Amino acid sequence: MTTLERGEALVIGGGPAGLLAAREMAKRGFKVTVIEEHPEIGEPNHCAGLLSIEGLKRIGVEPSPNFIHNRVKGGRVISPGGIIIELKDTRDRAYVVDRAAFDRRLAEQAMEAGAEIREGLRARELILKEGKVEGARGRGWEFMAEVTIDAEGGVRTLARQLGLVRAGDGALTGVNVEVSGVDVEPEMVEV
Repeated sequence: MTTLERGEALVIGGGPAGLLAAREMAKRGFKVTVIEEHPEIGEPNHCAGLLSIEGLKRIGVEPSPNFIHNRVKGGRVISPGGIIIELKDTRDRAYVVDRAAFDRRLAEQAMEAGAEIREGLRARELILKEGKVEGARGRGWEFMAEVTIDAEGGVRTLARQLGLVRAGDGALTGVNVEVSGVDVEPEMVEV
């Protein structure tokens, strides 16, 4: 049996983009529902947590020891040929954050603004009527909305359904690892 629901706004994806969109729409009086495919916001960890201090200010999130690991003053770019370019400032320029805790803080802000978050629901396809997106459906549910925001992230299943992803389009791929026993300069980032 399929459960049918209706709302003003549906946000697909409970990462930073989706949660910020939900927060801003809820602040403006929209009835917003966020669906997140994973059972908990912030899990699994999707990417590194390096955020500029200016960027954090712009999105209206106060720095908190609940999600900030350390502060960064600069970085080094190391080319495959071994050339190193270093940029360093005397003041803090970025934060290294616990992404799961950061995402949960954004979820709190969205809910405080009035958004509803539902975890463990995966949108499998968009509902299209006369060329217009009118909602989404998953296994056993449909949600109709006046506004649907696709913030599903790098998977881009729904964007592909609309033909918005072309062959060869792709994000830069990187690797994020946690290591111990390595001598690092905590105020610097290396790429």
